[in-house]
Amino acid sequence: MSKIKALIPFFPLIIMILAGIGLLDATYLAFNYFTAGDIKCVITSGCDVVASSSYAVWFGFIPVSLGGVFFYFVTFLLAFLIKESNQFIFKTSLLIWSIVAVLISMWLTFVQAFILDAYCFYCLISAGLSLFIFGLALGLWQEVKIKEKI
Repeated sequence: MSKIKALIPFFPLIIMILAGIGLLDATYLAFNYFTAGDIKCVITSGCDVVASSSYAVWFGFIPVSLGGVFFYFVTFLLAFLIKESNQFIFKTSLLIWSIVAVLISMWLTFVQAFILDAYCFYCLISAGLSLFIFGLALGLWQEVKIKEKI
């Protein structure tokens, strides 16, 4: 446990890196949505099925990938603010923000697996990133609780 405690100061930087990767991932999908381009699916073969489904848009016109771009941008910003100020409000905001993202990712992964029966490699990468970011955000938030007990 003490090894993890030693890594906690690096969590904001790690989150910024993961958010940067997620931003690239979501931007690629959003770009392909707006340009009607083909998604070059790696490993899986269902990217176009997932991206062209009704589940790929919110309210009939907002691409989920654009939501991903927004999520990763805000996540990067919150992690930067934590890195610079280490304020509890930013840690709490990041934790809540990442919980929402994980719940959305879980739903979208469920849709891929049980409704569409097709998998988008980039969507799965995003789901994994959001889960990892959540874990790190939880660690940052728990750090406050650990310090209070000492």
